Amino acid sequence: MGQSFPVIQRTTPTNPITLTMKNILILPALICSAQLLSAQVITNFSSDFNTGPANVALANYKQSDGLGSTLPWSATAGTGGGGGIAPTAAGVNNFYRIGTGTTETNFDFSALGAGGTYSTSIDMRINTTSTLLTTTTFGFTTDNSPSAMTLAGGKNIAGGVIRNNSSNFTLRMRSDSGNTATLDFAQSALTSNDWYRLTLDITKSATVNQFGYNLTLFSIGSAGTSTPVIFNDGTNNIQLTGTLTNSALYAATDIQWAIDARDTASDTGLIALDNFNVVPEPSTAILAMFGLAALAARTRSRVSIP
Repeated sequence: MGQSFPVIQRTTPTNPITLTMKNILILPALICSAQLLSAQVITNFSSDFNTGPANVALANYKQSDGLGSTLPWSATAGTGGGGGIAPTAAGVNNFYRIGTGTTETNFDFSALGAGGTYSTSIDMRINTTSTLLTTTTFGFTTDNSPSAMTLAGGKNIAGGVIRNNSSNFTLRMRSDSGNTATLDFAQSALTSNDWYRLTLDITKSATVNQFGYNLTLFSIGSAGTSTPVIFNDGTNNIQLTGTLTNSALYAATDIQWAIDARDTASDTGLIALDNFNVVPEPSTAILAMFGLAALAARTRSRVSIP
């Protein structure tokens, strides 16, 4: 005897709502966007400094503690001969990414799921004939002070390179007030006046207060427009990977991106900077969201009524 099924009667609502795959994917994004705007939280930015001092990207940086300096922009200092930043001895010390005016824009690490990654990078042009201290450090911090990106500061996760004497550079990974890992390499291995890209990937672990990191130096050629290649000094790839513990940032909601780059006196070891970027990578939570969206679409296709 065959099994009987109830008859489903189809009615047309007065104001029908059509649920499509496009709606499913867009609605969560709109909800997230509204939350980000109200909370003044950002998840990414990109500054190429190509259009001069009027460029909103240039206006989106302020010096710590309201010291009032602006980024020293040049129309030809950047990659490909475009706009960029030309550091001086005191020109790019502890600048923070902000919103319009003096409004702070923060990264919310508490919302970052396990496996979620922020990838941040800067491009820099180096003069290897210099013999004096040159340092570039950038990353994430909750400390809006002049010492935030220095060893005396703390409350940061940052990467950088420093010319520590007349012949050597050091790639260094930093957490709070100390160096987590370092790698020395000869200055002579670099090509003078070429561009290099420093990329820092920070991945949140499921283990409380723990992050994975990958700090890598890439060569991007004389104009800064070549395909990035991991820089090798003839012995090692200039790269640091590992894990670190940082309780200050793990669940913080008010994290800022900052950079500290300087030469010594009138030295020009660091010729130029360009292309400040932060890009989020998918976390398990985001992947789960898209998985649910796909499941909803599949379910809809199976129960649709002709």
